[in-house]
Amino acid sequence: MVKSLLFVCFTVLLFAGAGLYVMLTTVNPLKMTAEQASLFYVVLWLVLSSAICLLLSWLARLGSARQFGQRLRLAGLVSGAIVILLLLQANRLLSWANALPLLLAAVLLELFFRSGAKSSFSLQPGRSK
Repeated sequence: MVKSLLFVCFTVLLFAGAGLYVMLTTVNPLKMTAEQASLFYVVLWLVLSSAICLLLSWLARLGSARQFGQRLRLAGLVSGAIVILLLLQANRLLSWANALPLLLAAVLLELFFRSGAKSSFSLQPGRSK
């Protein structure tokens, strides 16, 4: 199961890497439209997520499917934070005052997922835990 997930992750890395290469070699960054810029950041997120997930899987020597899901979530959070920081830097809005809360939010979100906290909120009236 884990090997098939790694194969899918590697396939995503190959296709997203090819898309990133095409975008970097054919699109003029000074005349880039909003659609091209958003596609660039999505493809960059895919490349970073899959590369970080493969790196974490290689460092952990495979593991179970649940651990793979945790590594994929961590890779998605880290690459999402990196892409948001790059987007802020592209618009000349990045500073320590907004980078630190963003990174802190990513770390707190990962800690929340690792804690396994369950909500006591119920959608059915009259039922509560």
